[in-house]
Amino acid sequence: MTPREFFDNVSKMRQWQQRYFRSKGKDKVALCCAKDYERIIDTEIKRVEHITQEKIQPRINFDEQ
Repeated sequence: MTPREFFDNVSKMRQWQQRYFRSKGKDKVALCCAKDYERIIDTEIKRVEHITQEKIQPRINFDEQ
């Protein structure tokens, strides 16, 4: 995911969250969409954390010898 895509997805997530909270918990579509975007964002955060960790502490691959 590009930084722009991440930004756009976070913006959409916040819009759905705000819509849900403005409805005082009655808009189930907004809740579902907010959760979907939260999953997308959480997955991307984990992906980037994994890449960052690999750069800090690369794995040794014994199969290549």
